[in-house]
Amino acid sequence: MCLQKAILQFAKSPRLGEVKTRMRGHYSEQECLDLHIALVNYTLNMLAQTDCAVELWTTDPEIESFDYSSHMQLWCYKQEGRDLGERIIFALQQAFLRWQKIILIGSDCPEIDSEYITEAWQKLNEVDVVIGPAHDGGYVLIGLNHFIPEIFYSIDWGTEQVLAQTLERIKSVGKTHCCLGTLHDIDRPEDLEFASHIWSGKNS
Repeated sequence: MCLQKAILQFAKSPRLGEVKTRMRGHYSEQECLDLHIALVNYTLNMLAQTDCAVELWTTDPEIESFDYSSHMQLWCYKQEGRDLGERIIFALQQAFLRWQKIILIGSDCPEIDSEYITEAWQKLNEVDVVIGPAHDGGYVLIGLNHFIPEIFYSIDWGTEQVLAQTLERIKSVGKTHCCLGTLHDIDRPEDLEFASHIWSGKNS
């Protein structure tokens, strides 16, 4: 394990009615919860194949529904903040006390694999920030080689403007960046074709 770098996985805790809410109308609350757990566990198991430390950051300590048995060592922390930007800043501020380079990902993109992670680490040797764009206008991965909280300020989280606004923030503070290939987040029913290998959905 390389103790100079770590991957932070962000995930909402598995609470019925509070996850995958944009799937409602097509799937029941239980199905939305099952999908969420499947995505989180898939990502955890993928990260276990990397050579890095992994920190799981959840919205509360109730993580018993998640399968992290594949990790020899996994640190779990609680997210803090009023919105996603504040929660990311808090997590990065704490993590940079422990690690020199950090990649942060969510739990909604099963297209992220170890090769994608490896490419991100390689790019961080050349630039300040590396971003994995999402097709919906956000991003599925962000990596930093030092703490830059300004790039998370005043972002319209959950909108198609997230990536563009983040790139503008990076430019405004004079940092360098590069983008990886664009991947799919699993947020809406039409996205599920990109998660068919981990969740079959309702029988219909």
